[in-house]
Amino acid sequence: MIDWPGFTKLPPFTGLMVETGKRAETETLLTFERQTSFGQWTETASTLNAVITIVY
Repeated sequence: MIDWPGFTKLPPFTGLMVETGKRAETETLLTFERQTSFGQWTETASTLNAVITIVY
């Protein structure tokens, strides 16, 4: 990717990798969300795998 034309001129990227659904490797992992700071926590069917920051 670093060799793509114009890639190094792009701003740094930060993103989340979210897996929808569960599979054998992730079925024991729990992910929760809430809509507001004081909201009720609810379990989601997705799994947050990583936070990725690319800096070049």
